[in-house]
Amino acid sequence: MTRLKEITKDSWLVDGDGDLGILTKHLNKYVLSTNNIKKKFNSKEELSKFFKEDLFSTAEKMKSSAHDFYMDGFPINYDSPFLVEDNKTDLPLFAKNHRVKVHYCAGYYCVKLAKWWTVKYCMKKSKLDKYPVKGPFKSEAEANIELTRLRSEDEGKESQKSS
Repeated sequence: MTRLKEITKDSWLVDGDGDLGILTKHLNKYVLSTNNIKKKFNSKEELSKFFKEDLFSTAEKMKSSAHDFYMDGFPINYDSPFLVEDNKTDLPLFAKNHRVKVHYCAGYYCVKLAKWWTVKYCMKKSKLDKYPVKGPFKSEAEANIELTRLRSEDEGKESQKSS
């Protein structure tokens, strides 16, 4: 049995007998991404036919997080942020004070520190500029799926080197 857990209003975690994936909706079309496939669907009906069940009728809501504040749809850990405009990046930036020059990036990120990928939340932009980064992600669940993919990709590269 396959289950959906809502991450955002247009994205779901897909759990199908141990296989994890992300289902996203954009312009009334759906994309299912797992480690093995990336499949597009033109409607909910096509999706239901693929899974042989109506996943949306039993979809669970994820436990709400303590994040009450968002910037460009990404959660932040500060209740009165100042939007930072930066033409050099598309990252959602904010500052905790209008006088400071320390900028933070809203959302979750997969960051490669030393030799290992990890998930970080609302990191300083200066730190993100120093390391390989994937993101931003709107939820920790989305970041963790990417983290799993990145780690398995790195393990594959390591095993090729040792061969």
